[in-house]
Amino acid sequence: MKGFVFLFLLTGAFRLFGQTPDDCSDAQKLYAQGKYEEAIKAVGRGLTKNPDNRDCRKIRINAAMRESPTAQMYAIALTDLGYLVDHGDKSEWTYERIAVAESGLAAQLYEVRDYQNGLKHYKVAKEALQKAKNANGGSVYDKRLEDADTYIMQVQAEMKP
Repeated sequence: MKGFVFLFLLTGAFRLFGQTPDDCSDAQKLYAQGKYEEAIKAVGRGLTKNPDNRDCRKIRINAAMRESPTAQMYAIALTDLGYLVDHGDKSEWTYERIAVAESGLAAQLYEVRDYQNGLKHYKVAKEALQKAKNANGGSVYDKRLEDADTYIMQVQAEMKP
């Protein structure tokens, strides 16, 4: 009986303090089901246990950037993307996602006539596209870089009195 109680307590302590894959596994399942906000919350629980879980962060990035993201969702994605870059991820995927999030946020700022901040985010998007292009080694990003320049010029034209 004492052995059973000890095993029960030990199992409870492992669940309370141990790293379990449940939250990120749950997040992946929720993401696959299209339950993006629930997936984001599950990732948050997983990252409190293991902040270095990069796969978990990528699930949250993808969930935050699905179907017409809000500025808040772009901010969530950019926070995780910044974490990845700060911890050595210099991949094409990461820089491409930064470019998408930054340009999406810039477009939303442009719509509300916050040209100064919109311009800043378009410039960061362009830098990220250039880094993605450098990681890729090809010209697949040339058109998107041209588009970024066009958006930058458009915002600058709006800023002129």
